Amino acid sequence: MKFLFQFLPLVALLCFDFLFAQVQETKTVNLMGSVFQITVVDQDSVSAKKNINKAIAE
Repeated sequence: MKFLFQFLPLVALLCFDFLFAQVQETKTVNLMGSVFQITVVDQDSVSAKKNINKAIAE
């Protein structure tokens, strides 16, 4: 039982690390004759790609 309580904080730390994970998405686009590289850090890749498209639309 003591063995379980020693490794329980480590397991909890690993689980919480995955809950707050972030991804970085990068897209290179040609706007108004110039090349831009847009990079977004977000919670998941789907929302990151949506935010990149919002930035391009601006």
